Amino acid sequence: MIDLLSSTNVYRQMPKELFFKYLNCADTLKKKFTDDIESIIWVNRLSPDTLSVWPGKILSEIAVVEIVLKRQAISQDLIEIINRETNQYTVFVIRYEEWGQIWCGNNESGNHPADKLRFDTYYQTNWQSYSALELKVEGFDLDHIYESILMQVAGKAITIENGRIPQETVAKKQIQDDRANIKNQEEAIKKLQVQIDHEKMFSKQLKLMGELKKAKEELKKISTSPLTSNENQKSEEGQAPANNIENIRAFFPNVFINMKDGAGNRFDARSF
Repeated sequence: MIDLLSSTNVYRQMPKELFFKYLNCADTLKKKFTDDIESIIWVNRLSPDTLSVWPGKILSEIAVVEIVLKRQAISQDLIEIINRETNQYTVFVIRYEEWGQIWCGNNESGNHPADKLRFDTYYQTNWQSYSALELKVEGFDLDHIYESILMQVAGKAITIENGRIPQETVAKKQIQDDRANIKNQEEAIKKLQVQIDHEKMFSKQLKLMGELKKAKEELKKISTSPLTSNENQKSEEGQAPANNIENIRAFFPNVFINMKDGAGNRFDARSF
């Protein structure tokens, strides 16, 4: 049985007369509307203030509407008419006696960019026991909550809004970008280490050491990001040495051997 948080409850009857204005004097559709539908109830309002979630970039609210039928069938045309009156993304809980199903819509073709609520595709579950219907509210904002509902109803991942990049795609691209950045940073570190090994002047050595430290810090930052920490096991460990002779000798003994002071004299390891 669908049991959402009490903070989302509305339970407001929607008179069928509200929807007659959308029938355009179509006697057949009007007859079907009155003959097939017993009642329409706005059951829940999912919003930032009723769920304590973030608004989405597309959705600011989701309605949950229950349609009680006189017979076990409903036309998509009737769903569309009711959706026009709710004027928002709506989850429809259809009920006939002890049976129920869930409907929700999406604009996937991109044919109606100016009218986001003019859906070209509707999904519905199979008829099942009304008490067995489930609707889980999952997601950190309303866009993702509705996408989760679409997945529950359609049985596959679906994104809302024309051309919006799925979060999974965004995450994969971020991981790819991070991997590329990691590779670039690793190459930069190797290049700096070679430069340090071949540099004779102490002042330039120190400058290169500073650049090396920054490069290692950037590599560590990328490697330990939430998306790449489990993908990349090559993150640098430890801190870059401080800019003093003892640490340079400890961390870079080959560099120290070739280092010279400002007068061009090599450092004598025995003096430290």
